[in-house]
Amino acid sequence: MNNNDFAKMHNPNRPLTLLNVWNRDSAKALQHEKIKVVASSSYGSAADKNKEDGQQVSLNENVGIFSSLTGDMFRSLDFEAGYSDNSNSLQSNIKYLIRNKISGINLEDKLPGENELQAIEKFTEKINLINHTDIEKSMFVNIRTDSFFQVI
Repeated sequence: MNNNDFAKMHNPNRPLTLLNVWNRDSAKALQHEKIKVVASSSYGSAADKNKEDGQQVSLNENVGIFSSLTGDMFRSLDFEAGYSDNSNSLQSNIKYLIRNKISGINLEDKLPGENELQAIEKFTEKINLINHTDIEKSMFVNIRTDSFFQVI
């Protein structure tokens, strides 16, 4: 399933529900049931490894959740804040995801351990870098906003 197929699944009159996976076994179970779209849960993955937060689980470990999957399944990764603190490592991470058949990412708009949202200029740079790095536009980018959880 490619990016266009996934986009077509979005219907304004019916929310798209993605089933979360947290380890290889849960991913295999969904594939066995012929589910075409799976999304990782960083919180679930962290809990599976007795850690408090998804940022404490490495990018390699989270991508590894999908490693046993075969076929044309849409794989969406909870990408936290990009698992990076600079442009070079973010770009390397995106290339790594593309090589590992990750079809989509869920990107957070705040950094780990911080209560404030990223500055809009910085976050926009991050989104533009992801878009520029994904030359073939093969990745679906979902922006998760934590602004609803902020005390105003």
